[in-house]
Amino acid sequence: MKNSLIQNPKEGSFERTIICKSVFFMIQIAMEYLSAEVRHELGLNEEDISIEALQSLQENDIQGINITLLYVEQENTLKNLPHSRVLNDRVFYQVPPFSINLQLVLSFHFEQYVTSIQYLSETANFFHKKRWFSAENQRAGQPFPSALGRLVVDFQNIGLEQLNHIWSISGGVHHPALFYKVRLLRLEQDEAIEGPAIESVEINDEKQVIFSGSEEMKKYLKDNQENGT
Repeated sequence: MKNSLIQNPKEGSFERTIICKSVFFMIQIAMEYLSAEVRHELGLNEEDISIEALQSLQENDIQGINITLLYVEQENTLKNLPHSRVLNDRVFYQVPPFSINLQLVLSFHFEQYVTSIQYLSETANFFHKKRWFSAENQRAGQPFPSALGRLVVDFQNIGLEQLNHIWSISGGVHHPALFYKVRLLRLEQDEAIEGPAIESVEINDEKQVIFSGSEEMKKYLKDNQENGT
């Protein structure tokens, strides 16, 4: 793979001995895994698919399939999931998993325009048949990264005005492209606070939330409520 985000990745494998927690490494792992899946499905060589900024397509005249990260957004639907667990009759409260969405563009630039259209069609068909990736449906020889929970790939419709704005970044040259939202990258937080189970939650006349339990636990829950988690 040209210009891999991770320096010297293990050939043929994205399994990490250390579970990466940061957003930066989660994005790296996800993009490189999807890149390898597309390359395998289309039967391409490693140099035929790259991860680059849109500007590089014009400046360096990069040919092949290029994957670009447009932006990252938080997945808000999981913010209200339970974030406590019981272990040996002890209650632990943990920051809920932080899930993000990656907005990706896959651009196709081969010497023959018809070749670009062919690979675009095959890629679209691949993600239509296989919309999600996890350890449950990993292919032989390509284990799903243990740092990720699941990747769900959704096709995105892009309006003409937004499309023109995106391609203006690359110097105004349009290439056949597919736009996808990759959902639910679960970033687990290690830090947890032990405390008694919360038996009641009350709201007083001043509309203040009152929790039963230790002072430390009250502060933890109140801070998370104020932060919207």
